[in-house]
Amino acid sequence: MRSAVPSLLMLAAIGSVAACAPPGPYPSLEPRPIEKALADTEEPPAEAPLPDEAGLPVRIAALTAQVRKGQSEFDAALPAARAAAERAGGAESESWVEAQQALSRLEAAGAVSGKALADLYDLAMTEEQGRRVSAADLARLQEAIAAAQAVVDAQGAEIGRIKGRIGD
Repeated sequence: MRSAVPSLLMLAAIGSVAACAPPGPYPSLEPRPIEKALADTEEPPAEAPLPDEAGLPVRIAALTAQVRKGQSEFDAALPAARAAAERAGGAESESWVEAQQALSRLEAAGAVSGKALADLYDLAMTEEQGRRVSAADLARLQEAIAAAQAVVDAQGAEIGRIKGRIGD
């Protein structure tokens, strides 16, 4: 069996020779003056404000119009759904089936606003990921999303009340 001592001595010799690098004009690892100056500042350098994206208000307006269209369709279907829910009899009766159909039409009308809201969220995410959004663009998106969310929430509450009357 071989001894490990010669191998250890060889490694020690190689390590000591490698540590003896010749002196040379190596750059200092000390921070440069500009690095010191930037390290002392608390605030990052100010960035120029981003310009508004020209096409974004048009896309927001189109999606907001879809929300209004969905609200209009919802409002048109709402009276029939309420009336059918009031007339609904026991589960699986003919009046119950009619109420379910009226509720389905109401939900389909509300889905128009829901899709527009989802598209607004998608637009906001795409804008934020694709580039840094200007403050004005971000405010436009947030305002449109908040308004659309209020419409969709109100529609959902009304659908919930009608479902409660039908016994769904």
